[in-house]
Amino acid sequence: MNNLKLEPMTTVAPEVGDCLPTLDAGRVRLRWLTETDVPALFAIFGDPEVIRYWGQAVLPDMAAAGLLLEVIRREFRAGHLSSGECRQPMDA
Repeated sequence: MNNLKLEPMTTVAPEVGDCLPTLDAGRVRLRWLTETDVPALFAIFGDPEVIRYWGQAVLPDMAAAGLLLEVIRREFRAGHLSSGECRQPMDA
């Protein structure tokens, strides 16, 4: 019989500070979102055709996009990294 003892897994979040680092790979550059990105956030998350696959409500205005940026930052600082999640269209 195998005497293998399994230890419980633990999750350790790396210390990353207040924001993610910029990653530059030549053809693509990933950087932390700033206030200058609020119009782009609104253009994306305010578009019903995009949001129908995202599974959340359409942002109604730029102020809501600014709040989204605040939520992203707050969640990151709390140790919650989120990734996009595509779903079936809400009206399908």
